[in-house]
Amino acid sequence: MSPRAAQWRDVRRLPRFVLAAAIAVPASGLACETCIEDQIAATYDHAVVAKAEAAGHLILYAAVRGSNAGTARSDAKIRRAIASVAGVDRRSIRLSPAPPAASFAWDPQRLASATVLRAINHRLAGSGLALVALQTFG
Repeated sequence: MSPRAAQWRDVRRLPRFVLAAAIAVPASGLACETCIEDQIAATYDHAVVAKAEAAGHLILYAAVRGSNAGTARSDAKIRRAIASVAGVDRRSIRLSPAPPAASFAWDPQRLASATVLRAINHRLAGSGLALVALQTFG
């Protein structure tokens, strides 16, 4: 077989190889984690936003990280941790199991955003859960 014929044979095999590789790679390997916008949308509540704006409060949208994030038990722990922080509007707490996310409004005059997140994560210490800030709104 001539070198040119061998090269042409290899070129014809390439599409089959690409197809086989695409099938072999799981879909989760192609995508990164859930988009930030999806996590924010999962807990977005327009009534909470309107009330927070009227009160001069900010809203923190956060991803929930941990091996058991999104379960009913973890949601209860997260809700308690958020609600226990002074300045948080307890009625504004929103949780999503999938994607695991949380949002809440708080009074920035009482706590800075880094301080409120640090306080919540301190209360979650030992649970295997943590909140990671995605966006502050307001």
